[in-house]
Amino acid sequence: MTDFKAAGQQALMDLQTATPKTGDFYAATKTLVAGGSAVYAVAQCVETATEINCQNCMQVGYNNLQSCLPNTEGRAYDAGCFMRYSTTPFFADNQTINIAPYLKKGRITPCLL
Repeated sequence: MTDFKAAGQQALMDLQTATPKTGDFYAATKTLVAGGSAVYAVAQCVETATEINCQNCMQVGYNNLQSCLPNTEGRAYDAGCFMRYSTTPFFADNQTINIAPYLKKGRITPCLL
């Protein structure tokens, strides 16, 4: 269960960082855990939030979910955002996004073609 807790914490930390930087304040990830299981995690802020408001809300959600781990499911709600994780898939694999670019320092500028 230690591997799951570590993977869950990392997934939630990554969502906390990435979600405010995405254009629509939404991120969903699937993180594989040693032993064959996975952590499914999603976070979203209301569309009317500013990036800083979303970031602050994500921090509250992340902190609240720390008391849920290592349980296999947790949800956190705050005014303007929510976060959820589970070992049971609650979204399709094609609904995940690559959040790696959003984990870098600074604001992401989308590439317009």
